[in-house]
Amino acid sequence: MAVITFPDTEKIVADLTGAVLNLTTLPARQVVHHAYMVGSAVQARILRTDRVNVDTYGPTRDQARQAAEDVLATLTARFVHDEIDLVRVEVGPHPIPYVDDAVSLWQATYRIDVGPVG
Repeated sequence: MAVITFPDTEKIVADLTGAVLNLTTLPARQVVHHAYMVGSAVQARILRTDRVNVDTYGPTRDQARQAAEDVLATLTARFVHDEIDLVRVEVGPHPIPYVDDAVSLWQATYRIDVGPVG
C-alpha cells in the first residue's frame, strides 16, 4: 500500500503570513503572528482538512486587529498557494483576553484543505 504524503500546512501558513511556529517570548511593541495546528482529518484518502489557528499579538488593539485581518485577507485570497486547495474561515479574527495589558491578542481559526503531494 502506497503512503500518501500531504504538505506541511502549518509551515505554508507561516510562510504566507510571516508567522512563527514556535513562540517562546513576545518581542516588545511589535506585531507577531503565531500559527499552529489544532486538528486534522483525512477524508477519503484524497483530501486532508487541517485546522490552523493564527494568534496575532500586537502592542495595541487596533494594530493586532488590523494585522489579524491582513492574515485573513492573505489566507483567503483566491490563489493563495499551489499546495492549498481551499481555505475557509471557521472563526474569524476576534479579541482574546491576554494576561499582559501591554499586549493585545486576536485569534482566528482556518480550515485548510490540501491534497497529496508527490
